Amino acid sequence: MSDVTSHYGSGGIVERILSAVPDARAGSLAAKQLYPFDQLHGRELIATQEHAARLAPSAGDRVLDIGSGIGGPARFLAETYGCSVDGVDLTQAFVEASRRLTELCGLGDKVRFHEADATRLPFADDTFDAAICFYVGMNIADKAAVIGQAGAY
Repeated sequence: MSDVTSHYGSGGIVERILSAVPDARAGSLAAKQLYPFDQLHGRELIATQEHAARLAPSAGDRVLDIGSGIGGPARFLAETYGCSVDGVDLTQAFVEASRRLTELCGLGDKVRFHEADATRLPFADDTFDAAICFYVGMNIADKAAVIGQAGAY
């Protein structure tokens, strides 16, 4: 386990979030109920909204979320714009939490999460129409590789 994954990863992520969400019920959870808890970056939902508005994906677009954390921005993009999103994160606990929260919100057909290194992404070139990345670069030594990877998609 890398220093990054051991620092950020922990068990019980979904349970802690659901215990904080008012009126959280299995089968009726809306993505917007998670927004106060799943935007793990500076300026939280406001930053996600601003970046998404600049990106302005269409329903037919496929977006890559590099360093997707627990999936907040990916779910926001899919819910708000109808696009498909693939999130990648190095931390297995985040990927597992992302998948579970996304399924609980009924967005599993639009959003997928993968455990992967941002410098060696597991996708073919030209797979994505756009890419986003929030607060991940500070943990990646080879920033040029991430930018190169994002540009290939």
